[in-house]
Amino acid sequence: MEFKSVYKSKLPLLQLTDISDDGYLCLMADNGDLREDLKVPDGELGAQLRADFEAGKELLVSYVG
Repeated sequence: MEFKSVYKSKLPLLQLTDISDDGYLCLMADNGDLREDLKVPDGELGAQLRADFEAGKELLVSYVG
């Protein structure tokens, strides 16, 4: 008999609603809860997040923490 091993990960998706002047993300969950304790990542990823947010794109973010 053969068994398949299935691993399914469900990371929460949070909508980016703001980036503060001091470099923190404001993220909103589906239920309306806010997270404001995550800093914008350094490097290319952080620069891309800022550019896309300033361009008015709707961004969904997931994190492992």
